[in-house]
Amino acid sequence: MLKVGAKRKLSFFEDEFTPQLDWLMLTNDDWRHAATLWANTTRKGRQLSDVDYLIAALSKRLNAILVTADNDFDALPVKRENWRG
Repeated sequence: MLKVGAKRKLSFFEDEFTPQLDWLMLTNDDWRHAATLWANTTRKGRQLSDVDYLIAALSKRLNAILVTADNDFDALPVKRENWRG
């Protein structure tokens, strides 16, 4: 929205959508778990994005289902639902 200058959409996003979100802080345990996931996957020859490790750690803590079409998460021990079907 910023890139294309969609001011009305950005205003809706900031004023209407984001107040409905619950913002969660990462904990030290999340960072440690992400580091463990990194160690395990790199030992197997896979290198993922650092943010993927943090998302996986937070997802694990919350016992959440991660909704994504990103197949990188197949390498991580998370519950995942592919939103593309």
